[in-house]
Amino acid sequence: MPDRFADLEARLEGVVRELGEIRRRLDRLEFPDSASRGETVAGIAAPAREGATAVPRSPMTAGAVGLVGRTLMALGGAYLLRAVTEAGALPALAGVAGGLVYAAFWLFLADRAAARGQRLSAVFHGIASALIVYPLIWETTTRFGLLGSAGAVAALLLVFALGLGLAWRHRLGEIAWLNGLCGVATTFGLLQITHQLVTFTAALLVIAALVELTAQRDLGLGLRWPVALGVDLAVLQTVLIAVRPGGSPPGYPTLSTPEVILVGLALPVLYLGSIAARTLVRSRAVRPFEILQIAIAVLVGFGGTLRVVRFTGAATLAVGAFGLLLGAACYAAAFAFIERREGSGRNFYVYTTFAALLTLAGARLMLGSSARALLWAALGITAAWLGGRFERITLRTHGFVYLGMAAGAAGLLEAAATGLLAGSAGPWRNLTPIGVVVGLVAVVSYGILARASRPDSTWNALVPTAGVAALVALIGAGLAARGLAGALAHAPGASTDAAFLATSRTAVLAGLAFALAWAGGRWGRLELMWLVYPVLAVGGLKLLLEDLPQGRPVSLFVSFALYGGALFATPRLMRGFTHTRT
Repeated sequence: MPDRFADLEARLEGVVRELGEIRRRLDRLEFPDSASRGETVAGIAAPAREGATAVPRSPMTAGAVGLVGRTLMALGGAYLLRAVTEAGALPALAGVAGGLVYAAFWLFLADRAAARGQRLSAVFHGIASALIVYPLIWETTTRFGLLGSAGAVAALLLVFALGLGLAWRHRLGEIAWLNGLCGVATTFGLLQITHQLVTFTAALLVIAALVELTAQRDLGLGLRWPVALGVDLAVLQTVLIAVRPGGSPPGYPTLSTPEVILVGLALPVLYLGSIAARTLVRSRAVRPFEILQIAIAVLVGFGGTLRVVRFTGAATLAVGAFGLLLGAACYAAAFAFIERREGSGRNFYVYTTFAALLTLAGARLMLGSSARALLWAALGITAAWLGGRFERITLRTHGFVYLGMAAGAAGLLEAAATGLLAGSAGPWRNLTPIGVVVGLVAVVSYGILARASRPDSTWNALVPTAGVAALVALIGAGLAARGLAGALAHAPGASTDAAFLATSRTAVLAGLAFALAWAGGRWGRLELMWLVYPVLAVGGLKLLLEDLPQGRPVSLFVSFALYGGALFATPRLMRGFTHTRT
């Protein structure tokens, strides 16, 4: 037995020497100018004879083809090591370790070549290393079972970090792309084969974090697309299996809810942190990839976490508070950093948009409907005041969104809608004290926005103000219709006459159109006049769908008289303001 090992060792040493000699000869072919530095290659080039015609050598033959041959020999060495391991001459784990060391050796050669300025040689060394190590990890994990999930992840992350570090150090984008694609494909494939969702999803998150780190140096920016796709799909698959009604499918382990939550939240944190580093620290403009990927990360990561929390009932307050914290951080970044920089408008819009989405989602998960309504009303009036104070259309828009969400959470929109749409028999949504508070806040917010608007404001600056005005008008019309219906029959319900209920609503809409036209013309409020014709259009549609089918001659006379009077009077009320602006 000792003789056998001695013989095998001698043979391996001979193979190593031969490979080394072949590599040296290929290097001389690749860099023929070495002869000018006094280096001779025995047996490769005969001395030039005087008067002999020099035969030009193709750069492809002397360079790239030689490098391809060297790469194939590197792969041959890997297969030799595998053959020795399968023959039982080396323990299996020792063979795997040897393969990893062998791949790392080629990365070392790539680093040396890049340091000498031999870029093409370094790239081919990196190709050889990747073609050796990633199939090795795949096969030893799936076929031989020598590496468990944890061992496979450790090996993947180690070789990926080494390859990406080499690419970062020498600005070798080709090696970064090769390692990125191979690393993501191998990790995602192992996730599908082993069904260890959380383990390999976490590995993909680490790979994505390393790629984002290189992106800070503007290296491999295009590589972010496939890496992000892989990690997005992995997180999505993990979340969908976690909320599967029948539990995990056969062959999948039972998922831990805290681990799934951590994986889901890590996705938006990763990409929000990356974009913050690029835009705030390095003063880069937001790229299309970052806008799209942050939207996907928030939707898949945070949105998926919300589904898991609602499905399991775990960590509701913690996840909601986390969403509010992220939203506050985005707002702080937008105003503390971006607002003060020239040419960063797109960055500002991106930060504030995601801040609003995270704030809405976090509050919805963390708070009950009444508390949500009060919080959103407070945020709405604050955003309206800040938008008017600093002349920010974005903040005014956020104020409108928050106020609309508050009205919905308080039941105010539903109560107003029933006043305009519910039948004589109901059901009628009751108005709550929280709804009254939200309605008053909406009125005050419109007053703040109207006072902050200038006469020469552009149309887009008036859009948020018009939105708040429409919200107030809808609430006012709905509550007025409720009150008028109650006056007709002392209380809304089955005793209310359907014909006169329809007529009362027509009266409310006609009066609303008249009030908007008068106030807009009287005080020069263009956003109020924008609402006149939509209200008249709704009134005309209502005449066709409700008054005519439900009405009687007397009620129809009143309805047509009121609606016709509104059509006649409103253009004349607005005409004076139109002439004044002209």
